Amino acid sequence: MNIDSIHEKARKEQLGKIKTGNSVFGLIPHEIGEIVFCDSDTWDEKAPTREETNRSRIWTFVISAGIISLFWVIFPNATVLGVIISIAVSLLAILLMTMAGDFSGTDYFIGEEGFAVMKFKNSRDNFTKKDIVRFSDVSDVVDYDLEYYDSKGKYEHSMYSYCFHNVFGKKLNNINASYAFTGLHKKHPSQKIDYRFWKRLEDAWYDFYIKKLAYINKKMGDTFVFIMFESTNKKDLSRCNAAPFVIIEEEKLTIWGRTYTPENIGRIYIDKGVSNETHEKKGKLVIEGTDYTPKKLLKKESGTIERIPLSNVGNCRIFIKVIEKYIREYNIKS
Repeated sequence: MNIDSIHEKARKEQLGKIKTGNSVFGLIPHEIGEIVFCDSDTWDEKAPTREETNRSRIWTFVISAGIISLFWVIFPNATVLGVIISIAVSLLAILLMTMAGDFSGTDYFIGEEGFAVMKFKNSRDNFTKKDIVRFSDVSDVVDYDLEYYDSKGKYEHSMYSYCFHNVFGKKLNNINASYAFTGLHKKHPSQKIDYRFWKRLEDAWYDFYIKKLAYINKKMGDTFVFIMFESTNKKDLSRCNAAPFVIIEEEKLTIWGRTYTPENIGRIYIDKGVSNETHEKKGKLVIEGTDYTPKKLLKKESGTIERIPLSNVGNCRIFIKVIEKYIREYNIKS
């Protein structure tokens, strides 16, 4: 379902009604704190009655029969095309008549302390799947937001994936995401309800995380630890392995056990590479040591260099900001 002005008006009205207790939602997940955002792919309060369903089916039958009859009246000799049109319209009518009594959808909520995605069927309080996640139970968000283009630069499709992980006190092998979602769209998903929800959710998570980070840093003495998530399927991190790979403690920058300081860092930058595929975090964070020499003509690359794939970094947005802060504070070339 796409977002339009009518949908937005309904969404804002329902957000206001949540506070007064008379919204269409079958359940408000109070575990996630005060609701700051809500959405749904259907705003009907209840399933259509049997009379309404039967009326809809009758009208579908009448209209489809009328289309078929009108075609044969106008084009009586177009036998082959007439058969094709008749079959196509009949199949569509059967599909619409079957779906006439269907009442199902998905409700989305973002609260100050978490989020919820709840699928319902037959009634708004009959849930077939209910996922409620508190931010306090999450340590890392790993996300992809990929757009693919052909050789001429024309948009082909997009894929986005969001995984919420909790690595606190866990073994980091074969960990399962607290919640994971992947969407694939032939058209750009910017006007899709679920895509907009995940974008808003990512912002809400980082607002929460920044507050938590201040507390963590106070306890750890301004030490930042970032996790790398890896899977055999690089675009599905719902089940994966994880490892702490970057530790930033004052001027010390430790990557996979190797420690750098401003004295032995030559340059830090993001290399997006050469590709028609675009991604806001696509590419690698590159850290060159002072002893690094790039490849030139017949000379091979030599010296110390780290290339960190950003797409697999937990809380990547924070990671990049911390690296940028590190560069500024220690006046490192970038």
